[in-house]
Amino acid sequence: SIYGHLAPLAFPAKPAGEWNRMTITAKGKKIVASINGVKTLDVDISAWKDAKKNPDGTKIPPWLSKPMDSLATKGRIGFQGMHGGAKPYFRNVKIGPAK
Repeated sequence: SIYGHLAPLAFPAKPAGEWNRMTITAKGKKIVASINGVKTLDVDISAWKDAKKNPDGTKIPPWLSKPMDSLATKGRIGFQGMHGGAKPYFRNVKIGPAK
C-alpha cells in the first residue's frame, strides 16, 4: 500500500513468525510491489498532483502535506517497522538497478 493514499491490491503476508519475500520495482514514478509472488501495488504516482485529495477523490491525511507527484524519485531508502511493539527483521536485502 501507499499509506494514506492507496490500499494494497491483496494481503498475501504469511503468519507472524514466518518470513515474507517482498519485491519492489520503481522506475521513475511507476512503482510495482509484490509479496510472496502476489502483486500488491501497481501505481504511477504522477497521478497524485493534489496534497488534499487522492485521484479517486478520497481525502489525504493532513500530515501528508506534499503531493506525491512532487516528491523526489531518487534518494535514500528507509525501512519501516515497529508496529505494535514488534521488532522488524530483514535478511537478504538487495538494492540495485532494475532488470
